[in-house]
Amino acid sequence: MNNFKNWVGLSIVWLIAVAPQTGAADLEERVNQLERLLNSQKVLNREQQFAQMQQDLQTLRGELEVVDHQIKQLEKQQQDMYLDIVRQIQPTPASNETKTTETEEVPDSVEATPDSAEEAPDSAEKTTPEPVIATVSDDKTDYQHAFSFLQQGQYEQAITAFKAQLAQYPQGKRAEDAHYWLAETYYTLKKYDTALNAFGQFLEKYPKSPKYAHAQLKIGYIYYELADYVAARSLLEQVKENHPDTATAHLAEERLQLMRKEGL
Repeated sequence: MNNFKNWVGLSIVWLIAVAPQTGAADLEERVNQLERLLNSQKVLNREQQFAQMQQDLQTLRGELEVVDHQIKQLEKQQQDMYLDIVRQIQPTPASNETKTTETEEVPDSVEATPDSAEEAPDSAEKTTPEPVIATVSDDKTDYQHAFSFLQQGQYEQAITAFKAQLAQYPQGKRAEDAHYWLAETYYTLKKYDTALNAFGQFLEKYPKSPKYAHAQLKIGYIYYELADYVAARSLLEQVKENHPDTATAHLAEERLQLMRKEGL
């Protein structure tokens, strides 16, 4: 009987000693799980931040390309204005004929010498044309070629080149940019109906484009030019709301202020 009591007593002591150890091990495991969860959340947050930074960078690149084009347009306008002023103030150039040429003695006739006749090339002789080397064409080079026309103010050539690129590479890497600048070229030429259609197709096809806000802005401008002021105001307000604190939103606000001044 005493042995049984001793055995029960030892068992109770053992249970009391082991229970805290088991609880401590469980607690440590829970702490490890929380640490792993926290680390995973940190990694996820970093990935999300990196993805957001990439998206912001792409948006800034799109805005930079648009602003660069606008600067080049302003530079060309200033150059054209300067040349126009120069043409207005510049005196009419004198005739190329001078008094010396008028007083020069001109022989009655020029006799052909035998030597000159021998030196004349044979009209029947034909030169062999040099072979034409075909240039390499791809999505990027075709886009750069078309965009160079736009930068030089050769708008009709730019339209032809952009349309050819889109027909050749409809799914190319620069198709998005080509589509946008094609619409911009129509807008520059004041072909507003065609530009409106082109920008509308761009928005529908590229909803995540960095130039999406710019396309919306230009549609608002087009509606203003077409005297559809209700639609213009709606688009411009939408640009401000969807793209706050951007250069595009600032341009939209400037046009809205102009409309308010005009009582529109």
